[in-house]
Amino acid sequence: MTGTDFARFYKAVHDREPFPWQERLAAQVLAGEWPDTITVPTGCGKTSVTDIAVFALAAQAGLPTRERTAPLRILFVDRPAACGGDDVSRHVKKIAEAIEGGGTEELRWVREQLRRFGGPCPLQTAVLRGGMYPQQYLGRCAEPAVGLCIGRWTRWGSRLLFRGYGVSDGRRPVDAGLVGNDSLLIVDEAHLSRPFLDTLEWGAAIPGGMRGGTRSRCRACGSWQMSATVPGDEREAFRFGARGF
Repeated sequence: MTGTDFARFYKAVHDREPFPWQERLAAQVLAGEWPDTITVPTGCGKTSVTDIAVFALAAQAGLPTRERTAPLRILFVDRPAACGGDDVSRHVKKIAEAIEGGGTEELRWVREQLRRFGGPCPLQTAVLRGGMYPQQYLGRCAEPAVGLCIGRWTRWGSRLLFRGYGVSDGRRPVDAGLVGNDSLLIVDEAHLSRPFLDTLEWGAAIPGGMRGGTRSRCRACGSWQMSATVPGDEREAFRFGARGF
C-alpha cells in the first residue's frame, strides 16, 4: 500500500468504487492542496470527504508532526438528524469498523498507520447531538487519538470560543484547544451555517489565531464548507467542484 491508493481503500470499506470526483479530491488532498470549499450536488456522495480525510491522515502518519498537513481530528458539522445526520453517523461508524476489523491489505495498512498516533483504537467515532457530551472522545484525543465526530455547528462553535453547553469552566480551554487545533471542521450545507463560517473567518484573521483551508498546517484549525449553492464569488481560489462527477 502507498499513500496514493485511495480508491482501493474506499472499495474495501464500501464494496464499491469511488466516484471520479472523490478520487480527484483525494489526489489533491494527498498532494497537500486542501480546498476551502467543496461544491458537490446533493446526493453525489459528499459524506465520503470523511473517507478522504481519514486516508490522508493515514498516509501522513509517518511524517514529523510539523510536516503533517492532515488534521488529527475530523469534526463533521451536520444537519438535523431528519435531514441526513443519522446517515453521516452510520457512514463514519462503517469506516471505523472496517478499519478496526478489516482483513484486506488496504484496511490493515490504514489500521497500522493510524495506530502510530498512540490512541486506544485506530479510529474513534462519537456523536455530539442534543444533550450528549462525548467525554470518551474529546478526552482521549489529547493522547492523541484519531476521531470523527458529528455535531451541530452551535456545539463546535461554542467550544471554539471557550464556551459549550454544560461544559465546566475548567473544561472549556481543553475543548477550545481540541476543536481549534489539529482539527478539520467539515461544514455540510454550509449556506445554512453562515454565522459559524463567519466565526471561523473572524478567528483566522486574528494574528496567531485559526487558519483555514490550504493555508492551515498541523496544530491549526482548518475548515471545508460543502454546499451545492455556494455564492459564485466566494472562496473561488480554493474551491473544488465535482465537474464530470
